[in-house]
Parts: sequence; C-alpha cells; structure tokens
Amino acid sequence: MGSNMLFVRDITPRKVNFSLRVKVMKIQIMNGKGYDSGKKTLELIVVDEQGDRIGVNIRHVLKPKFESALREHHHYILRNVVVVDNPVRFRSIHWNHETKLMFTHKSTIIPFESSQWTGPEGFNFLQFSDLKSPVLLKAGVTADVIGRVNSYGNIKQRGQTDDIPSKFINFELKDLSDVVVSCTLWGQFCIDFYNYMKKAGEDQCVIVLIQFGTTKDYIGELTVSSDWNFTSVLIDSDDVPAISDFRARLLELHANDNSVGSLAPMLTPPTNDLTKWFKDVKCVGLDDLRPDNPGIFVVHATIIAILPDEPWSYIACKKCNKKANTVDKNVDLTLNIDELLALERYCKKCGEKPKVQLRFKVSVRVEDDYGTASLTLFETQIQNYFDKSAYELQKSLPEDQDQPDELDELLGKSLLFKLEVSDFNRDRTYANYTVKDATTDSQFIQVFNEKYQTHKAGDDSYSFDVVKESSTSKVTSSTKGDSTSTTDGSQAVDLTADSDNSPLKKRIKTEPGTSPMSFSSSTNKPN
Repeated sequence: MGSNMLFVRDITPRKVNFSLRVKVMKIQIMNGKGYDSGKKTLELIVVDEQGDRIGVNIRHVLKPKFESALREHHHYILRNVVVVDNPVRFRSIHWNHETKLMFTHKSTIIPFESSQWTGPEGFNFLQFSDLKSPVLLKAGVTADVIGRVNSYGNIKQRGQTDDIPSKFINFELKDLSDVVVSCTLWGQFCIDFYNYMKKAGEDQCVIVLIQFGTTKDYIGELTVSSDWNFTSVLIDSDDVPAISDFRARLLELHANDNSVGSLAPMLTPPTNDLTKWFKDVKCVGLDDLRPDNPGIFVVHATIIAILPDEPWSYIACKKCNKKANTVDKNVDLTLNIDELLALERYCKKCGEKPKVQLRFKVSVRVEDDYGTASLTLFETQIQNYFDKSAYELQKSLPEDQDQPDELDELLGKSLLFKLEVSDFNRDRTYANYTVKDATTDSQFIQVFNEKYQTHKAGDDSYSFDVVKESSTSKVTSSTKGDSTSTTDGSQAVDLTADSDNSPLKKRIKTEPGTSPMSFSSSTNKPN
C-alpha cells in the first residue's frame, strides 16, 4: 500500500504510513541519550516545500546506513519514518512542533533533483516584530534572523570557568523597519564576532545572519541566542544572497542619509546590559560606604595603592574558582608554587578533590572626590591589565619580594566598581569590600553620574532610562567579576579606616572611541 505525501504541518503523533519531501538543512553528530547513551547519533533539520521545519533523529545503530547517503542542502523523499515526542530538541517558531521524526530499520530515503524542488532554498527569517508579539512570545524555539549590528558590549563569561564555551557577548540587531532585537552569541561565535567588530571600520555597516538560533525569554521579552549544536553565524558575507539583498535594501532605505556612517553600530553595551548592571544598586561616593550598611553599591574611583600586607593571589578550584584548601593543615610555607599546587586539596563548594590553578586576588586602595576605601579585585576584573597569568608572575617573582612589580599596572586606573558590603563586613566591622563587577565603559559611567546626582539630592528612587549616545564611543573594558567572597583565602584583619580627608584627585576619563572583512562561522558537521 502506497504512503501519503504530507507536509510538516500535517504531521501528528499518531500519523503513520506517510512520505515527506524535504531539503536537509543541517546534519549534526550528537551524543545519544536513553538507549543511545554513550553512542553517537545523527540529528537533522529538514524543511518541506511549504517552508516548515522539523527535527529528525537517526539512532546509532542506523547511523552507518544513512550517514554516507545524506548531504546538507540536498533533497530527499523520506518514507517509513515514525513520529516521536520532541520535549527539548529543535522546535520551529513558525510551526511549533512538539514532535520530531525518527528513522527505523524500515525507513528509506529517495534523493531527487533540486530542479524538482518548489520550496525555499535557504533561510526562513523571523520578523523582529514577531518577537514582540504576545501570540508568538514563547522561548525555546528555533529562528533565523538577519539585521545590522546596532550596538554591542564586551565578552563576558558565565559562572566561574574560563574556557571558551563559557564566554558570551550581548549585542543588538536592527531590521529594515528599525525594530531592535537583543542577541547573544556563545563560545567561538562570541570570539569571532567580537574580533570582527574590533577590526571593522568605525563607519562600517555590519550585517549579521543567525541561522537556527534559539529564542530566550529575558525579562518578558524574547531574545535570540546561538545554539550549541545547530547554529550558523554569517557576518558581512556578501556572497550569501540574503546578506547582499539585505544590505542593498538597507542602503536604498537610507539613500538620503549624509553618510553610511549613520548605519554603523554604536560601540556601547546593549540596553539590557545597562538595565541588569544597575538593577537594585545604589550609586554612591566612597564616603557613603560603611561596614554596618550592607548592600550592593556602585562607585567611580581611581586605584591609588596596592595593599602590601594582603595576598595578591590564591589557589582556586578550576571548576568554581573558590579557594581550594589543603587536606593537611600543616603546610610547609617554604614550598614553591608548583609544590603548593601539587598538594592534596578539597573544595567546600564542589565537595570533591579539585583540579586547581593560581588566580589573581588583589586588594587595592581606591579614591574618589569624597574619600578612600579598600576593595578586593579578582581575576576576571583585572586580568586584561597583565600580559602574564598569576602563575607566571609567581614563578618569576624574586624570593625576597612579596608582590610582583606588574601589579603597579593597576595604579591610576579609574573604573566603575560594583561592590558588595556583606554581612561578613558588618559582623566583623571589616572595611574591605568585594568587587563583583568592574568596567570603564563611558555609557555605564554616564548612567552612574546621573544616578549619583539623584542620590546626592536625597532621592534614591531613580527611574532607569537609558538614552543612547548619538556619537560613537569606544568600549575600553567591561568585565564580569568572580563571585568569590573576600573571606576565601584571606584573613579577617582590621584595615586602615576610610578617610574623608584624603587629597582630592581628578577622575581619569575614558577616551571616546579597522578594515572590512567577511567570514562565516558554523558548528562542525559530518564530512
């Protein structure tokens, strides 16, 4: 008995004995789950002639049979496939399938020529306005988007690991209707995007295409993020018709603009970054910081001294960056750094024997126009100021010297510090505060100055409203801080009290903000 030819939207969980004409858009080798745990499977994304997509699973026992027969961007008729639940994997925003297809031993594929294909050839772009629509407001579905870069921030990292997959960057895309959508790229995509933006000319209009991105819910609004497996990212690849067509239409719409520079991205963090950074904080002067007043505060201050009696590094668990304590409490302090790293240690947070590394943890004295304070900075907040790692500095440190001279690179640096006055500070009257985040970004400083003036006027009910600068400004630094407490690896000692009579210093201001290139990034795929 012949099988019925269906479209993706006709497929239901109980549908059997059907055929499907598709174009294979993506093939990915995946780690199997369930019965395929520990084995490699094939995951496909296919599109039908109506433009609807669906995921396809090929189990490890069938992988050798079909892997060599399937090719991306080729066309096939699928027969004798079964419909299964799709709780997590690929879902299309245009047709939100809670099912996917799976090959069995009876499944067959019949290739056919591209000339016989009447469906779309490539992308299925989501309108940015759809991401604002309550009807389509759902996270975890897959979408293609294209737009020009409107603004972007710096590379950040999730959690405490410092590997490439943990790195991400937030930026904004604007479509032809001037609707803006926030996006996030992870891992190597993040690094490629940031490096490209750094090299792009200040007047360059940068077009980004994200294929198979995933929608995420951020404060009630959908954003688009790269997926770990299926996403492809194309940047200024004008050999791709979708990008060249978008650029041509964009330039046509802006034909009366004075220069193409009006389409260049602002080198400033997306609004979401600013909103999150200043949420539930008080912007104050150093004279407002007291151990008996816990909370999260933001100050703008200049580093004037490295505290000589405080440790400048600590041995940390590689997984969480918390202090890794030695099992043996009687440690020979004459051991060199390699011998100290080799000692058996444990991590209170991870509850296991950790792999360890030496990380920065530097206590500094800072000053603004109103006073001074002691702060503790961690690895991710200051590592960009040094050419060497904490381990390399320790290895080259003379025996008669407690701190490396390279720490002096921090002196005179003016930063916006987001810090915590904790219960630990209050209970022990401990006036050294943990820095949670630090940046030299001019737009962050502008928002701080506005909020600080409101605070000085006696009104802390500041309404956050970011107005983007019309002129292009250069993002010099923006780093995410460690969550490590100042109690990790440091002894609770009473430091010099804050002084309100210190000499006034002028704040060091950030200076306002190079050939076109093109590349395509995508995840690995089968040969």
